[in-house]
Amino acid sequence: MSSILIDKDILLDCLGITQENTSNSLKLIEFCKREDIKAWVSEHSVSEVCRVIAGSKNIKEFFNKLKDLLEIFGVLSLNKDNIFSAISRLDTDYWVSIQYEVAKQAGIKYIVTNSPHSYGGDSQNPEVLTPEAFMERVKEEEAGSIPPLDLKPELHQFWDEAQKGLGRVIFSTSFILGDTVKRFEEEFAKYCGVEHCIGVASGSDALLISLMAIDVGPEDAVITTPYTFFATAGSIARLFALPVFVDIDSATYNIDPNGIEKLIKESCYWDGEALWIESPDVRTSPLNPRYFPKRRRVKAIIPVHLFGQTADMERIMEIAKRYNLYVIEDAAQAHGAECWMVGSGPKRVGSIGHLGCFSFFPTKNLGGWGDGGAVTTNDPELAEKIRILRVHGSSPKYYHRFVGINSRLDAIQASVLLAKLPHLDTWIDKRQRVARRYMDLLSLNGRVQLPEVAGYVARHVWNQFVIRIKGDGKRDQVQKRLKERGIGTGIYYPLPLHLQECFSYLGYKEGDFPNSERASRETLALPMFPELREWEQEKISRELGEVL
Repeated sequence: MSSILIDKDILLDCLGITQENTSNSLKLIEFCKREDIKAWVSEHSVSEVCRVIAGSKNIKEFFNKLKDLLEIFGVLSLNKDNIFSAISRLDTDYWVSIQYEVAKQAGIKYIVTNSPHSYGGDSQNPEVLTPEAFMERVKEEEAGSIPPLDLKPELHQFWDEAQKGLGRVIFSTSFILGDTVKRFEEEFAKYCGVEHCIGVASGSDALLISLMAIDVGPEDAVITTPYTFFATAGSIARLFALPVFVDIDSATYNIDPNGIEKLIKESCYWDGEALWIESPDVRTSPLNPRYFPKRRRVKAIIPVHLFGQTADMERIMEIAKRYNLYVIEDAAQAHGAECWMVGSGPKRVGSIGHLGCFSFFPTKNLGGWGDGGAVTTNDPELAEKIRILRVHGSSPKYYHRFVGINSRLDAIQASVLLAKLPHLDTWIDKRQRVARRYMDLLSLNGRVQLPEVAGYVARHVWNQFVIRIKGDGKRDQVQKRLKERGIGTGIYYPLPLHLQECFSYLGYKEGDFPNSERASRETLALPMFPELREWEQEKISRELGEVL
């Protein structure tokens, strides 16, 4: 992706106020409409252009044209440091210094102008190019490296809303919870189709606080998958409860309902009110409770909607209802994903189980500019309890009903998420388009197993595009060779949870969950983000074919 800072002379050319290089200036504007080009102008440039327009005879016409132009660009604000740094450059024109400072602050690689000679040359500053030279440079760069994820292109799309939101938060000085967080909670609840959303500090905390809300403790067990991020099972162990693993479906990578049924039939017993499981000797646990129950009540199932595809929630909810279990959806990778449910059609994740847990880590489809998370529910009592638990269990302040934790979504993150949320469905549509292209490009490669979309999935949101490469050590070799060719990939997850050292006390061994173990050895995540270009996917497909 190419980010550029447009000089005021190009704006004046395109408005028809000057005619330095009008033809190429207009070509540049059209070029900047490409998804892979992110063009910015400085606030100072806009002010200068407005000053020129104000002295012209066609003020209204020029201002309307300028407004149309600014729909294409993001506007970068100046700050005091920019101004002071520009003033301190005694050997450089103030205007040029401002442009350099703004571009460097935003990590912009090129400044594009019709008058590059006015900028001089300085290896410490962004490169200065004419419109023609920049368009040629982009063609050359198309042979460059491809990252597994690029967050820069999306900035351009919500920058103005983010700036406004951040400004409101900063000048309100209300940084923890407050109106901005409340507004995000309301909007995200509406998006998920639930009554309640409670913002917390991270996706990991969302899982932990959900388990606390249903009173999971040392006498309890929770069923989940070993093929997931650590926090899913880690949150269970933190409460001294027993993580009970069930293998994944090899096609979807999500927990297999048949495996849950098998576990209940072979290892649990139902007393008419509760489901029970024999407890292993957990005295070697690093989280060592003083009390070791011989049996534990199975209290919940945590299905993980991995890589953007929902688990089979129809079957999981039926099992949970039959055995009086809570269902806590781990939807950290699946914002906006949907599952077909009998009698109600497609339902969005976070609205199906008793509780839904989301992460807003920057790499997620809806990511903040730091850590953040949320819990969703239609249960008002659970919602109220979670609101209390996230503030040390206090209600009112300094009067503690529960032993809670400090886990609050801050207003800075909420303002960013509010700015991004209206774009989420568009980004999901683009991810689906990228996934379809991969499917077409790789469909004839017999050495690659492509991801499968289950029939119960109404909407896959493609947080990751994960292929399988079979053969002992083959996946790691392919990843290394792709890296040498400039293509970044990821491995999710190299060691399943049941084989992690910290869970050795559970007594699981290699071979217990073969589907999860094979997935850990064979899966490879290809680059996936909304603005991934067609030629980049073609290159990935071509290089993959050559290294296999």
